[in-house]
Amino acid sequence: MIGIVTRSDHPTAEVHPFGQLMRVETTKRLHSENGEPQADGNHGAGSHRGTVLAGIRTFAGRMKDNWFLAQAASKIAPDVVIASDLLAWVAGYLTKLRTRSALILDVRDLVLDAGDSCSRSYAWLLRHVEAFIVQRGDALVTVSEPLAEVLRQRYPNAPSAVAIYSGAFECVNRAEPPHEPLRLFFQGQFAKDRCLDEVIEAVARVSDLDVTLTLQGFGGIEAELHRLVEELGVSERVRFIPPCDPRDVVRSAAGFDVGVIAPRGDSLNYRVAVPAKLIDYIAAGLAVLASDLPGFRSVVELEQCGLLFEPTGVDAIEDAIRSLADDPATVMRMKENAVRAASRYLASSQERRLVEIVSRAIDPAEQAHRQGERNA
Repeated sequence: MIGIVTRSDHPTAEVHPFGQLMRVETTKRLHSENGEPQADGNHGAGSHRGTVLAGIRTFAGRMKDNWFLAQAASKIAPDVVIASDLLAWVAGYLTKLRTRSALILDVRDLVLDAGDSCSRSYAWLLRHVEAFIVQRGDALVTVSEPLAEVLRQRYPNAPSAVAIYSGAFECVNRAEPPHEPLRLFFQGQFAKDRCLDEVIEAVARVSDLDVTLTLQGFGGIEAELHRLVEELGVSERVRFIPPCDPRDVVRSAAGFDVGVIAPRGDSLNYRVAVPAKLIDYIAAGLAVLASDLPGFRSVVELEQCGLLFEPTGVDAIEDAIRSLADDPATVMRMKENAVRAASRYLASSQERRLVEIVSRAIDPAEQAHRQGERNA
């Protein structure tokens, strides 16, 4: 695995059970510590010109990152390169040209459809890079079927996108009956767009029900959430626990009943992606309480393992919590369905699909066939 140094405390080499992780130093200005130039805005011709130039500079910096990544990757002479997300695709393509390796393009996020603020010039340049390289990969994989369908429609001449889920590393083998009180659970980063303030307010509103909420996570708006819990007087029903090691997320979640995911879906990326959190909840044998977005729906409806609600705010979340709290038999059925589905979403199951794709990508006959199609 090869990445770039983004923090001053990052080592340039680490040994892991799977092999070696390397980081290349591409710039003195570290992205995550110093931030990126921010977006547009119509604030006059001078400001617009400055924003355009800032976007071009940011794009040039990203291409510099890719150049150094490709140099490091080419030295290894790989048989296949998996380039993760648009911001590393150029590195993958350059490595393919230099070493004649197969190139698999991995889409964890729709970078330009994630709702992030960036200059128009930067977005325009990246969009053209995406359109160019997506047709030159040997395979295209992504995180959900709805996201795969977006890519198929957007780039009909590219390899057909295949959904490979961010699988859990373990799963429970038995569904536990719902607890009294019903235990709601959130696991992950306390980011603004997770709408955790709305979830807390909804729990405060159902004071007539036997329901608790546990938040396991870190960062972001954590201090704001603590203040909100105090203001609403629900500290006995809403508690915070420290984050766990990534290898322990399923075991940590397994003692609860309902895993909550409540974003509004303000961006296309949020609407069609399936986060690892959803798969971890299923692996832990939880019923899922989630916003009714295409990505979540594609799994929850298929597996009948949860309840979807319209992402319109506190009222909808409150109604959904009441529905589950009033019907423990349905919660139990959802938990049982989650346990039955879990093995299909394990990393060991999903990785077999990836191995099949890699095997086809490096097969000489398949490579010749793809080259013939491109020439035609």
